[in-house]
Amino acid sequence: MRDTFIGIVLAVALVAGLFALDHFYPHSPSTAANDVQSGFVGVKAVGAWQLACPPGPSGSASKAPVPFSLNPNPRTAAAVVAGSTLNLGRCRTTLVFRRKDNPKAVILIVGFRLAGEKLAMIVRFPALAKKGDTLVMRLAQGALKLPVNDCGKDGCLTVGLLGQQALDRVLASPNAVLVFPAIRNGKPLGMLVPFDGLKESVAAMRRAES
Repeated sequence: MRDTFIGIVLAVALVAGLFALDHFYPHSPSTAANDVQSGFVGVKAVGAWQLACPPGPSGSASKAPVPFSLNPNPRTAAAVVAGSTLNLGRCRTTLVFRRKDNPKAVILIVGFRLAGEKLAMIVRFPALAKKGDTLVMRLAQGALKLPVNDCGKDGCLTVGLLGQQALDRVLASPNAVLVFPAIRNGKPLGMLVPFDGLKESVAAMRRAES
């Protein structure tokens, strides 16, 4: 177990040199989040996270499929979707990782959307797994295990509904490490995910849809 953890840490250090966050955040998360009120429409950077709320009835949810294309633009994303649908709110908060040597290449997207009273966590990542594998999110206290819902040539998709206990653990952590399934019996690959601004962004998302 210790050797595996060391391998993950080394992999995180290596991967961090290859990928960059989608944007920088000059303002404090709380200051940015306070600008978001009920019915908010637009895009707002909240810490490391980006909150996006398209036009739509406040407080409504639509039963829509979740695309797993690594293209974050829904207008041009490939029409590949998960096998099931969720009642999702109109807003989403996401963290996008791109290659440093090619900013147009999206490598990883971690996102959250309201699903009724719960929160759906959606992770899109390259084809490093197969359907039925497990994606692990290591937190400050414990870890969450998320099944890989689907994989295709455009990447893999994991969608999980967080109960209150799991959500509390996520929002109480300063960051997390996503551990991808090992490929061909190799060492697991990990990606450090900063949670700076996530708590404020989720609260702002709830206000926007209230």
